[in-house]
Amino acid sequence: MEKLPKELEEKLDKMEEYLQRFGRAITAVRNGEPFDEAFDEVFLEDAVREDKLYSSVSRMMEHLLKLGYCNSQISFDYNRGDWIEGFHAPRRRVEDYLARKKNRKKLVVFANKNIQKMYKSAISLYDRSMKEYEDLKEGRKYILEQCPWTFDELMTDGPKDLVFKLPNHFRRLSDFK
Repeated sequence: MEKLPKELEEKLDKMEEYLQRFGRAITAVRNGEPFDEAFDEVFLEDAVREDKLYSSVSRMMEHLLKLGYCNSQISFDYNRGDWIEGFHAPRRRVEDYLARKKNRKKLVVFANKNIQKMYKSAISLYDRSMKEYEDLKEGRKYILEQCPWTFDELMTDGPKDLVFKLPNHFRRLSDFK
């Protein structure tokens, strides 16, 4: 028997995984479990992956907003390292999710489709942070309603370039050296 191409083998593995989940759900229903509960499990794994991606991208954007709209240079200088790491750490998690090739295309489509919702979540996180960081309050009025970044930009551009896409940000080039 001839060996299948790797890409086809991966697709077949994914189909087999889904079929196994469906089989478990069918067995659970036959054993008396409610239909909706049994079949929720079929899609739970994908939902968890999407939730992790959503959360990580929202955190990335939250930290970009903090970097752009903190109005105190002293506070910015003090928190810059944490906020930049607060951008990079979730980006590394997203890169890890995307590295699992069998999920990459679906997750990228999900991210592109939900970028505005993730941005709204980032604004909510920023709003909560204003309680801890008084120096974020003045910048709140400049935050756009529409997300200023694409998912691709968030995954490829550095924090400085992304912050400089924000209107009326408080940063100078020298802030990112």
